[in-house]
Amino acid sequence: MEIRRIQVTGGGTYIISLPKKWVERYKLNKGDSLTLEERNMGIFLTPKKEKLKKSAVINLSDSIRREITAKYMCGYDTISIVSENNIDHSYRKKIKDTLKTLSGYEIVDEKNREIIICNLLDPSELPTKKAMKREYFVATSMQKDFLESFLNNDLELARDVIQRDFEVDRLYFLVVRQLRTAIIDTGFAEKIDVTPLECLDLRIVAKNIEQIADNIENNCLNFGEINYSSLNPKIFENVKKMSDLLIKIFQGSWNALEKKDFQKADKVLGMKKDLKKLKKELDEDILELKSKDSIYMGNIIENLVKIGELGIDIADIVIRPEG
Repeated sequence: MEIRRIQVTGGGTYIISLPKKWVERYKLNKGDSLTLEERNMGIFLTPKKEKLKKSAVINLSDSIRREITAKYMCGYDTISIVSENNIDHSYRKKIKDTLKTLSGYEIVDEKNREIIICNLLDPSELPTKKAMKREYFVATSMQKDFLESFLNNDLELARDVIQRDFEVDRLYFLVVRQLRTAIIDTGFAEKIDVTPLECLDLRIVAKNIEQIADNIENNCLNFGEINYSSLNPKIFENVKKMSDLLIKIFQGSWNALEKKDFQKADKVLGMKKDLKKLKKELDEDILELKSKDSIYMGNIIENLVKIGELGIDIADIVIRPEG
C-alpha cells in the first residue's frame, strides 16, 4: 500500500500523484485517460484503454476439455489448440462437444495439427443478472418436468430434461466469464450492471443453480432404472410433495435475492425443517423395496434433498440490510 497526499493547484483543483510502478505496469503515458468510480469504501481507479484481445495456445492432451473451459471462464478470446501429430477424430469430437457448453466459442479454422477457436459473442449482450434469471428458470422447469416424467414413467420427457442441463451449463460458464471480467474491468462491470462487491455472491448463486440442474439430471437417469410395479402410491405422493416444496424454495430464494428481501430469505430458511420431515417419510417409504429399486429410489431422495439445500443456500446469501 502506498500513501499519497492531496495537493491543491493554483486554480483550486485537488490532485494526487500516481505510483510510478503502477503507471509502468499498465503502460500509461501522458494524456491517457483513467476511469474514476466512486464506491462506498472509496474511489476505484482503472486505466481506460481499449480492451486487448486475450489469446492462448494449448497443447493437445487428455485434459483438453478442462483447459478450454478454463480459458473461456478467464476471458480468452482466441485459443489455438496445437499437436505434434495429426489431431484424430476422437479429440476433435471432444473439442466440439466442449464448445456446445460455451456460448460464443466457435471453431474458425481447422487444420491437421491445429484448431483455432474464437469468441464470436460480446458477453455484455446478455447481462449477468438476465443470464442468471434464465439459468434459474431453466432449472425450475427441469424440476417441474422431472416430477411429471417420474409420476408418469415418461422416459422421453426425462431425456428432454437431461438435454436442458446443457443450457444451464452454457449460462453458468457465461456468467462466470462475465464476473471474472467484471472484477478487473470496472467499465465492463458497469456495462453488465454488476458491482465487484456483488461478483462473489452471484458466482455462488450461479454455481448453486448449475448444481441443482446436475442433481435433477441425475434423478432422470436414476428413475429409468426402477421397476415401477414395485413402487407404492405413498412414494409418488411424497415425491410430489417434495417437488412442490422445492419449487417454493426456488421461487422464494430467487425473489429474496432479486429484491434483497431479508424477511423472504428468512422464510425460505425456515423450510429446512419441512425438507427434513419429507426426507424421513420418503426414507420410510422405500424400506420394503427390493435392493436394486431401493438403491435408485434412495439416490433420487438424496438428490431431491440436495436440490432443496442448494436452494436454501441461495436464500442464505441474502443478508440483513444495515440499520
